[in-house]
Amino acid sequence: MRTRRIFRNTFYSAAGHGLGDACGLLFLVIFARFFGSDVLGEFWFAMATGSILGAFVSHGTTRVILRDAARNPPQAAQYIGAAASVQLLIAAVLLVILAILSGTIADTTRARSILLIIGVYQIVYVLASIFRTYFSATEKMQYNALLETSHKVVILVCGVIALLLIDEPAVVLLIYPLAALGIYIAGYVLVSAHFERPSLHFDWRLSRNWAIAAFPVFAYGLLTLLANRSGVIALGQTADAAAVGIFAAGDRLVSAASLPYIMFTGAVFPIMSKLADSPQELGRFLLTCLRFAAVASVPVTAIIVLLDDAIVALVFGQSYQDSGTILGILILSLISIAINSLLSMLYVATNQMWLLFRIYAISLVVLFVGIFATVNTYGPIGLAWSVVASRASATAGLLLTAHRGPLKVPVLKSIVGPITAGLVMGLIYSATISQPEQLRIILTLSAGAAALVVFRGIVPSDVNRIRELVGK
Repeated sequence: MRTRRIFRNTFYSAAGHGLGDACGLLFLVIFARFFGSDVLGEFWFAMATGSILGAFVSHGTTRVILRDAARNPPQAAQYIGAAASVQLLIAAVLLVILAILSGTIADTTRARSILLIIGVYQIVYVLASIFRTYFSATEKMQYNALLETSHKVVILVCGVIALLLIDEPAVVLLIYPLAALGIYIAGYVLVSAHFERPSLHFDWRLSRNWAIAAFPVFAYGLLTLLANRSGVIALGQTADAAAVGIFAAGDRLVSAASLPYIMFTGAVFPIMSKLADSPQELGRFLLTCLRFAAVASVPVTAIIVLLDDAIVALVFGQSYQDSGTILGILILSLISIAINSLLSMLYVATNQMWLLFRIYAISLVVLFVGIFATVNTYGPIGLAWSVVASRASATAGLLLTAHRGPLKVPVLKSIVGPITAGLVMGLIYSATISQPEQLRIILTLSAGAAALVVFRGIVPSDVNRIRELVGK
């Protein structure tokens, strides 16, 4: 029964996130087609800046508050009220910082307006997450899914209507903070109706303890956020908004392609947590998951690399044709995203947060070096290669520490098949350059499939092991 509840809640979380992401992508595509790459660039720059500011609202305390609320349900309303009060105070300070930043790093009135609007959205969205913590603690994940999906549906529907009526991007984007405010209010109402009304109050001792306990999680989360967002900010400071928009189109498509792997990690994380006290069983399960994720990333990467220009033209339109190159480069990191997501959750499940911090600190240094060396000269293409290198360095660090660390899981063997298949496809595609494009694609994919079989990308016991664990 307990396992069934875990997977039911994981399904709700994945469904809510997946549907919300689909609605968000659809609106972004419509918005980008309507206003062009320069406005998309201003929007993406604002998203990057706002997300970093938003991280300071909760300062990593969400999981600690969730833990305490789950352990002591009668005090949950008091915990939520205390956390919400502190976060509102932090948000007020961040709004002042946002106003100052908008006047210093944005060079046009429109860009400043968009930065302010999206920054407010990111801050209010994180504020609303405190009520979703209540539902997580009480294992009512359907409410979280409802809130996450509904606010993206509101953005999609109302945003499209606004696009048809208003020819001003900043005004259209006002739907973002309004939708975030809506889920804040809705979250408060749902918590009050189904449980106990949280009372706003300050408990400085409790807030201090949460902040101290959450610092490793916050440090790691901030590093990963900087790795994902700082490149866009750097590009926005060295290039025009259109260049940021060209990068944004490719970057958003890669995010969409990586969503199934992130959702897969969310589905297996409860099992990893259950197996944390059984290192051998945890290691075997991890190898199975790595093979599945790595093998699944190979054909997706190949297809997108082969059809990058066509995919961008289909989704964003011909005016974004330069984004095809960005997409083709960034998608090379899909296998890194799949591996990094799984191994990061392994270290979270086994409470090795500082190890994660060190690994991602190194990858962030790689990113910054790449940005410094390439972005000013090569623009979005330089940033794309810097991102790929940064993610690859994190993958190398995670694999080596898993292989040699306390768990001593032979993870390197589990990815030999997928990596070999990728190399074989690259060689075949290069060797058949004189052949018709359709024939090259068929030969490339066929060679990759054959390599997966020969080098045992998936072994028969993998499927049985997952079935056994899910049934426990």
